[in-house]
Amino acid sequence: MKKIIVLLLCMISVLTLFTACKKDETEDKESKDKSYDINVEKLADKLLEDVKFVDELTTKETDFVVQWFFLNADDIEEQKTYMGSGSTAELISVVKCKDEDAAKEVEKVFKDYAAERSKMYADYAPEECVKLDNPVIKVYGQYVVVCISDDNDTAKKTIEGQVE
Repeated sequence: MKKIIVLLLCMISVLTLFTACKKDETEDKESKDKSYDINVEKLADKLLEDVKFVDELTTKETDFVVQWFFLNADDIEEQKTYMGSGSTAELISVVKCKDEDAAKEVEKVFKDYAAERSKMYADYAPEECVKLDNPVIKVYGQYVVVCISDDNDTAKKTIEGQVE
């Protein structure tokens, strides 16, 4: 009897796993098939307005952003980035890339950036590591949206409200 119950539980677990995988594939396909039209400046400004930041964020020009994050300038069509003074890890960046492949590369750069900065802040401002270890980084087609703050719920809601 115990063997039958264990077997049934195993089968249910496997079926649940396959169902979850199928759902993710469907969501990925829908995301890939969808075309987005995001107003880069409007979204960045809305994040700055809605999300709570400790630091005062200032806008950064494209040349600075490309050099600071080691991005390929040819991959960037448009961007708006706000950064803190350096005493915090706070950041907003909305980037329109030339295509989806470039967006994936930019996403990777921002993920790597957050991981490296977390190591750097660990010694002198460990409270910033919480932000860096859980950044909001979203890709919508050729767009990459990044928000590093203590207010991820608001950041996610703001992004979802602005993405068309």
